[in-house]
Amino acid sequence: MKRRFFLKILGLLGLQSAPWLDSILPGARFLAEAASPTRPADRAQPGPRSAPAWFEKYRVHAHTRLTLRMLGEDVFSRAAQHFRAMGVHVVVRHIKSGSEGAWWPSAVGATAPEAKNRNIAREIIESAHREGLNIIVYHRHMEDDHMAESHPDWVCKDWLGRPMRTRRGKYMCLNSPYTDYYLQRVTELVRMGADGFYFDDSHMPKTGCWCQYCRKLFREQTGQAHPRRPDARDPVWNKLIDFNNWTIERAFRKWSHGLHNENPNVVLLVSGNTWPAIVDRHLTDRVFRIADSGKSEFSLPAREFPKWRLYHLSSDMKPFETDAKIALGYTMIRDVADGRPGHIWIYGLKDDLSSLYAVAGVVSHGCIANLDIPENSISAHPFKKAVALGNTVSPYFSGSRPMRWAAVHFTEHGRDQYLASPEAALTRVLYPYYGAYRALLRSRVPVGVISDSQLEEGNLEDYKVLFLPAPKTLTGTMAQSVQKFRDQGNLVVENRDEWAWHANVGSDRAVNDFLAALGPQMSKVPVRVSGGPEKMHAVFFTNPAGTRLTVSLCNDFSWVPTGGPANWRERARGLSERDGIPSPCDGVKILLRGKRPPRKIFEAVSGKSLSTGASGEDTVIDVPRFEYMAVVVVEWEG
Repeated sequence: MKRRFFLKILGLLGLQSAPWLDSILPGARFLAEAASPTRPADRAQPGPRSAPAWFEKYRVHAHTRLTLRMLGEDVFSRAAQHFRAMGVHVVVRHIKSGSEGAWWPSAVGATAPEAKNRNIAREIIESAHREGLNIIVYHRHMEDDHMAESHPDWVCKDWLGRPMRTRRGKYMCLNSPYTDYYLQRVTELVRMGADGFYFDDSHMPKTGCWCQYCRKLFREQTGQAHPRRPDARDPVWNKLIDFNNWTIERAFRKWSHGLHNENPNVVLLVSGNTWPAIVDRHLTDRVFRIADSGKSEFSLPAREFPKWRLYHLSSDMKPFETDAKIALGYTMIRDVADGRPGHIWIYGLKDDLSSLYAVAGVVSHGCIANLDIPENSISAHPFKKAVALGNTVSPYFSGSRPMRWAAVHFTEHGRDQYLASPEAALTRVLYPYYGAYRALLRSRVPVGVISDSQLEEGNLEDYKVLFLPAPKTLTGTMAQSVQKFRDQGNLVVENRDEWAWHANVGSDRAVNDFLAALGPQMSKVPVRVSGGPEKMHAVFFTNPAGTRLTVSLCNDFSWVPTGGPANWRERARGLSERDGIPSPCDGVKILLRGKRPPRKIFEAVSGKSLSTGASGEDTVIDVPRFEYMAVVVVEWEG
């Protein structure tokens, strides 16, 4: 019997951890236990904290990709004035687009020819500040032609010893001295006044790196030599992926520490790449706790990836619902960062209507909408309505955090117990996780995500319900946190084998049984929304003092085409844009439980006060009909 086939059978049977495996199949236990410990001493996470006020204050930012090729054009020097005219308060601008030299006379590394006698970076930063804007700089961290040529040993190598490349240059390894050099570079930008940094893309090659630094450190950490090649069924290669993720985390720890020492209010945005789509093992929850904010893209959590990705739905599994999968991705990016808003890049928007729906969806889920402004249209001030919408509702999100009631456990540790069978990981861990989240989202009750490292820390304060998709895979520390949560009188719902969340036939029963298992807790939920179309989302936020509740309602936004004509699903299907737009939301009610009478209730988009009714001791709020977004604000006396 071939090794791979045998491992797959073990995965399907759930026998990866059986004590007799090592005697008949050397390495099988190692494969089952390939996931790194969730929170060893050298990976302890920073505690919950807030992002700087300037970053959270405005929930719509602008993004542009003005490169040195446009240096002589009027828009390059006057972009900040145009952004201010749009109503924007925070802008993302390139100050190194790829592998080129610095856009200023840097003390280290190469300088771009255009900047030999000119500090272009300072000009960009100061022009933004003159217009009252905060600026997040896009300084590409993965490629550097000069350093790759000067230090070829700093370049990532594949398993054949060949230099690895991105589309913009050679991959620089984050286990090499390059990380020290890069910190010097970006420290110069902080001293020029950069308010934040935008770390895009994957950070390290997803297959791992075979350079001398990685080989040495991997052997020191694991006692293993590097795998011969990438192979998802090889336990050593899976250990290399864990090591790769740790490498990324270590680099961002170093950069975060160095940059925050220069300026405590600087913000590091770190790309989640495919992490919120749960299609592979690249990155872990830990990197988003290090970052000030996680970066993602508008529809990325629901994007269709090639079937060679580790986790993909087979033809007999129920497809994910696009709006719920996107919402789950936003919630992950937000909640794993302890409630700090994620930063969602929205590019390729077609018109104002699309931008309004997109902003409504992103902001409602507690994230920041980062609108991509095409370079050739900056002077036309596009998407002003969407920016105005964001500015209008931002005060009722700023400083608030997602309301905690039900938490769904996202367990990478549990998923990785099924490395021998990705299909089992999907059906036993990932799909139940998505399914429970979707059920609570559709029920219009407060729902959040808790990660492995957060659960190990017992970060369950204020939650009343916890769903465990893979209860048998908890570490001892996680199990202790769960038991303490139970002992405090809270409800823990464990996934059941008979709940076929993934099945085309049977998934409805799983949803119904799960909601029934919530029992009396559903009648105690402090706030709940009813009415409106099925795919209307309701998301809840409270301020630290407990004197304000924000209920953000958004119509289905998953229809919005982004990314350019090649990705516009509506166009590909031969539909017009109008065909994708949902009907307005009508008949929506908010139920507030409890005797505490609100001081003020209003809808923030329109600014209108709202009428209320009573249901016993509870308050019922009627929400006026809305097209894309309504933000209901309830205030109490302090």
